[in-house]
Amino acid sequence: MGYSAYWQDLLLELVKAVPTRVDVRRFWDMRTIDEARLREIYHAQGYYGKDLEDYVLWTKVYVAFPDLIARFTKGWITEDDVRSELIALGMPAERVETMIQTKIKKVAGERVEPERTA
Repeated sequence: MGYSAYWQDLLLELVKAVPTRVDVRRFWDMRTIDEARLREIYHAQGYYGKDLEDYVLWTKVYVAFPDLIARFTKGWITEDDVRSELIALGMPAERVETMIQTKIKKVAGERVEPERTA
């Protein structure tokens, strides 16, 4: 290569492929990687500090939210369980409420009852 062994190793590190963000989400979704590896891959992609923390949180919530809603609608967990899980991941409580409101229809008894008896 014409470079010293020291530089060869460093240059080879530069050309190694890093999994894409889509791949990382899929890995995380299937839990084929743990959080340490999730962070390691995002770090290798060039994310540091607050950006790294934001990507880790986003990945966890992006993957968890549809699954939580599916489990709720199928009766496996409660709406409170959905809230608790999202808050435990690090989402602010007020944002959790907004996210839930976009996916879970609030039943209004007084509007539904007359339709059933008609």
